[in-house]
Amino acid sequence: MEYTVKSHWTLTIIGILLLVILVFTLRSEISFLRQYRKHKAQMVLSLLSLAIMVFLTLVLLFHWSLDPFYAFTAIMLLTPLLLILAPLILYLRARAFRTLTRSRREEKKQLIREVQEMLDEQKRQKIREGKIARGESVDE
Repeated sequence: MEYTVKSHWTLTIIGILLLVILVFTLRSEISFLRQYRKHKAQMVLSLLSLAIMVFLTLVLLFHWSLDPFYAFTAIMLLTPLLLILAPLILYLRARAFRTLTRSRREEKKQLIREVQEMLDEQKRQKIREGKIARGESVDE
């Protein structure tokens, strides 16, 4: 098995595309992983996916320095693994996002309740002060 001109160009262009994808997604991936440190399985799968992506990009960009058999074997093994990991990671992220949304909704409801209780207490205090000013008895 040897490289042809077409395979060189194809592998190089795919490697450049993966490098662009990797550069533009790395920042958001790292910030997401920092935020969700408690989800260990998701963190491990995301780091594994990033490592596979980096290794695959390096193999594609520097395929000319590798034996064609090893380069194509690495590509054939890592690409399906990356495609299997992607939906699993997306599912775990959707679940984490749903949990985050639910907890924020509960926090918002709790805050609204606290503000409402504070407003009710202020209204009761004003009523109590009005009764005292008029000389009426204050019954609690």
